[in-house]
Amino acid sequence: MFAKGPMPGATPKADALAVLPKGTRCMAVHALGIHGFAVHSRDGKIWGTASTAAGAWDAARTAFIRQGERAAEFDKTVLKALRACHANSGCIVAEIAALVPCSVVHNKRQHSAAVSKQLLDMEARGLIKRADANKPILWQAA
Repeated sequence: MFAKGPMPGATPKADALAVLPKGTRCMAVHALGIHGFAVHSRDGKIWGTASTAAGAWDAARTAFIRQGERAAEFDKTVLKALRACHANSGCIVAEIAALVPCSVVHNKRQHSAAVSKQLLDMEARGLIKRADANKPILWQAA
């Protein structure tokens, strides 16, 4: 197994820590007579759970990578929707939400709130900007 170094997947904790945020840890959990392990980030988010520590690390790594892929796909979809809207004036959240497919939520209000949250996150990362100071509800691609 270690003749040419560890095989991929042989060290799930090291593999997970390579991609997870700093300060992530695995802790034993006990509930209703069931024992298991949960991987927590520093802010308290649970990334993965399993009956073994190795399984929890592997589940956390997989969940973190999938979340990043979904976020990147969502960013691409929102940017495409912004480009499809009015190029000069910008789009309101409802117009963008109508062009972005609904993934997790079950009604328009929740979907619009999720899109609004994503727009604020994308603004913080510099991917999009507000149209101007007087009309902060209009969004444009940066």
